[in-house]
Amino acid sequence: MAKPKKISTHLLTLENLLSYKYITNSYKLFWYKSLITQIHYKKQKCSLEDLSFEMVIHAWELVAKKGITFGRLDKLHRVIHLIIEHYNLSEDSTVEALRNFLPTIKDKEILELLDEVVQEVCFEFIAPLYDQKLKKVSFNKRYMTIEIMSQENATAPYVVKDNAQYILFNSDWMTYFTKNTREAENLFHDSLAFFLDRHAMSHK
Repeated sequence: MAKPKKISTHLLTLENLLSYKYITNSYKLFWYKSLITQIHYKKQKCSLEDLSFEMVIHAWELVAKKGITFGRLDKLHRVIHLIIEHYNLSEDSTVEALRNFLPTIKDKEILELLDEVVQEVCFEFIAPLYDQKLKKVSFNKRYMTIEIMSQENATAPYVVKDNAQYILFNSDWMTYFTKNTREAENLFHDSLAFFLDRHAMSHK
């Protein structure tokens, strides 16, 4: 009789972070996918700006090509709509074309909206790891507290650094993602499918 496969603590942590009870919009899902991408490129230190562009890239096909929205209040699909509207960018733009184009955006509305998304998700993605401590923290100190706690232990996949200008992956998490890419990707696809089933709407 085959022994059941042992579930790693890393996977259990990710399943908790991506639990439906913590997912109210698309941000955490595409942030998570962006983390996997950065590790694929062997980047231990990642700016929030680069990660925000990756979020747009990973959501592009669903929003631009398939006409999916992620809920009435979701800002990520709004960013993509604004990019297409203001820059007349093709819905069929390739990943390479998007990666080259996104850093050239100067539109204030788009940049501010994208900054709101990435600043929020950077902290809220790992916030469930500190639930008990955060209950005693006022809302205006929430992000600062998460940043400090991320630096005090290596439980979270990354450390928030320099007032959320960038993140630094913890080494053991880089090893996990590198060795378990398929497992990490499968979790993304399963979580995204569940989210879309509950929240997505189509305009096509």
